[in-house]
Amino acid sequence: MTTKISEKESTLTESSVGPVCLGLLLLFCIGSPLYIPDSYEQALGWLCRSGDHPFCSDLDLLFRPPAMSFALAPFTLFMPAFIAVGIVAWLSASWSIQPLARGIRNVLGRDYMWAATFTLLGSWATLRLLMLADARIFVLLPLFWSWAISLSLKDSDRRMGILCGCLMGVATLTRPEVLLSSLFLIGALAWRIRWGVRWTTLGFLAPMGLWIGLLSQKAGRLVLGPRYWEGNLLAIWEWIPRREALRLYGMGLYSPEARTLATDPLTQSIQPDVLSGMGWFLSNAGTMVPPWVWIIGLGTIAYGIRQKKYRLHSVAALGLSAPYFAASFLPQARAPIFPQANFIPLYIVILIAFGV
Repeated sequence: MTTKISEKESTLTESSVGPVCLGLLLLFCIGSPLYIPDSYEQALGWLCRSGDHPFCSDLDLLFRPPAMSFALAPFTLFMPAFIAVGIVAWLSASWSIQPLARGIRNVLGRDYMWAATFTLLGSWATLRLLMLADARIFVLLPLFWSWAISLSLKDSDRRMGILCGCLMGVATLTRPEVLLSSLFLIGALAWRIRWGVRWTTLGFLAPMGLWIGLLSQKAGRLVLGPRYWEGNLLAIWEWIPRREALRLYGMGLYSPEARTLATDPLTQSIQPDVLSGMGWFLSNAGTMVPPWVWIIGLGTIAYGIRQKKYRLHSVAALGLSAPYFAASFLPQARAPIFPQANFIPLYIVILIAFGV
């Protein structure tokens, strides 16, 4: 029995290497990675953690979850940290295709795997988005692998369950909004394998417990994310110019003293704005993926949800991208310079569904 399982796993792995190689080639041919301000802050995060630099004294290293900064470490041995950000993002974008291909082949078959792969890699817009040198790309690797493992996870798979949970934790320690995706996947697993989800939950809570502990110790109270002070910033936008407000509270890693004030955040200022969020989503979501692709892709997912055999898989696919859609309802979660970056996992899910 062990031999048969190992042979099956080997076949699945080999069959999903082809899409990875194709992705590596296409992304390499496109050109240089796209750097945004967040890209440089990832590099600064590692530089300040690995050495004592004068400019680090005014930086809040807990502002951004640290997973990508730590991933830069081996690459900085032979290249500058700023270049390493682009290399790590490029490799993550390419190898994140493997868990997608493996999961689709495991559920639907080889033909569907290649159809989805060619659709995804045949979209120029998606390839351009995958060249973004940022944690939004790095997070795809642990996020998609946790999804692929969860598809075939059994009640007795202790090691794979813990690995799946740890990957969810790494993804959440890369982008805070992925916390919702991880909880969504854990809920889907609990529905399918019941008590067996305890190993995945244990693997997830191990890194997350440490992260939440560090944030709560700094904040002086229990907090779940590093931007617990943003309520105060958004509240004063109504009273003083935004430029002055940003001077008080800073932007990104730069942390003035106003962030450290021991005041409770003004939670009423961070309530979701549904109407504004829907308008922002609709005005940006169709700029790279045509509306007819959205319609067919969503129709495919809806069809999968109606079929009992594919229901959990379709729901789990939505769970990967739904938090990014929900983030559009929070003003502070929207990317003003490159808004399409907010929808990268959602774009990928829709394109795969369209190809299938």
